[in-house]
Amino acid sequence: MDSLPPAPITSLTPELAEQLRACALDVLSYLVKTNFATTYFRESDALARFRSALRPGDGGVDRLLQQRDVDDVTCSVQEVFEVYHCNVGLSIYEDYLPFISQPHGSCFIAHSSGTSGGATKHFPKYRQPDHMSLSTSEAMRKSNPPTNNGGGKNCIMYSLGYRQVVAPLNEDGDVEGRILVCLMTSGVIRVSNGMVVERDAIHSTIKVPNCSSPLAVSFIQNYNSFLFMHALFALVEPKLETISTLFTTTCGDLCRAIHDQWDDFIHCIKTFRQIWPELRVILATASGPFSTVIPEIRDYIGPNVSLETLTIASSEADLSLYKVVGSDDVIEFLPVDEPEESRYLAQTWNVDQGKKYEVVLTTRDGFWRYRLGDVVEVVGFDPRDGQPVVRYVEVLTTETQLRSAVDATSDLLGGVSEFCVCPDYRESVGRYAFIVELQVNLGANAATAPSSLHASLQNLNKNYRRDSLSGKIDVPVVRVLRPGTFGEFREWKIRTSGGAAVGRVKVPVVVWDEGSRVWLEGRVVCDV
Repeated sequence: MDSLPPAPITSLTPELAEQLRACALDVLSYLVKTNFATTYFRESDALARFRSALRPGDGGVDRLLQQRDVDDVTCSVQEVFEVYHCNVGLSIYEDYLPFISQPHGSCFIAHSSGTSGGATKHFPKYRQPDHMSLSTSEAMRKSNPPTNNGGGKNCIMYSLGYRQVVAPLNEDGDVEGRILVCLMTSGVIRVSNGMVVERDAIHSTIKVPNCSSPLAVSFIQNYNSFLFMHALFALVEPKLETISTLFTTTCGDLCRAIHDQWDDFIHCIKTFRQIWPELRVILATASGPFSTVIPEIRDYIGPNVSLETLTIASSEADLSLYKVVGSDDVIEFLPVDEPEESRYLAQTWNVDQGKKYEVVLTTRDGFWRYRLGDVVEVVGFDPRDGQPVVRYVEVLTTETQLRSAVDATSDLLGGVSEFCVCPDYRESVGRYAFIVELQVNLGANAATAPSSLHASLQNLNKNYRRDSLSGKIDVPVVRVLRPGTFGEFREWKIRTSGGAAVGRVKVPVVVWDEGSRVWLEGRVVCDV
């Protein structure tokens, strides 16, 4: 595994700030040059002001719309940035949706995981030159790190499955090729390794030398079988050094699968080092909503195995490794305490340590200033290149408040491993239902947990306090699931959601989807 990065610095030097600024301008210049001939760039209402500002007669930047050869675009990068910053407003997925039906030239179409109750979103992805894919290539490299010795193995738990294959037609009605619709991670792995779908039968016979599982396991669509087979192959590798999953919850499900399937290992499962003495690191997103499972995983792996977040990835873009990587897309930051307008956007060189921001992306795969809907906290800056070091906080809702309330109450319940919240209208006054899975048995003082949650939410959220004091919201109820239920939920979502991919399924902090709510409530063993 690579050595750990240097400790972040608390403020930028003028030299680092200028370096960040130059990097952002270079990326924006590349994005404009590669996107200005696209239908979206030329026809989207979201870019109308931008196109108007670039119209002929306004100066040097008008050449952007006149030149057809990107190599001929010579206008000032600073001019482009100023026009972009002042004239491109914030956009949402619906602004981009009308143009997604024309994915010509894309190497795959990324779809969102579709497990949080919302409609699935699609994002055509295009092959980019190596110098504009540094974040992607670095994430790929780190997800399967070199081992400490020649015989070491890595358990890489990523899916290579796909939802469907589409065949776009040209103007003559002829098929122009086959494009996979799959998860961002699946598509990136396939493109990076030249894995076309027509050769999947051959791919499934390959055994990568430093990986514990053959590639065939990555094509398994059933979640329980996916976990079982990865565990089976990993358990025969005493020199296993790395477990790499997208989220910590997948790693937690792997732990439980081993515990539940092999009674012979129960006596030593409390430390995976007894099974895998060479285990050094688990790579998985471990912040934000995936932090609640860390104590359970730590109980399995012990204190000496490193748990590291590899990347903050999304269907829209690869946002970062442990820090923002500004070499692939234009990444901007909207302060969560400012109006939701583009003029309040901060750049990488003028964000503040300790402040929370919503991430806004202008991606290389479509020139749109897209609100990602995720909140990060800037914890410092990399002293080598100045890029912000970030911690993933939440989806832009009150998830942090709900999580804080659970953290404050966890010990009373006996240690919360995972949880979600849904509305409960079984009584005359509505209330929050905290559906939890515990690490151990119900705590001796569990009966006080609902009132503790109630008090925490009143302190954290003024609207909750107002409505609860006026009798509009009652004291929450805690609904306890048996261990392993959330793992079964992920398997169920994969099986029933029409293509949600293995390893990508998340339990939403707030469950609004009626089907998911009914499924979970049907597996409650007791109420507190």
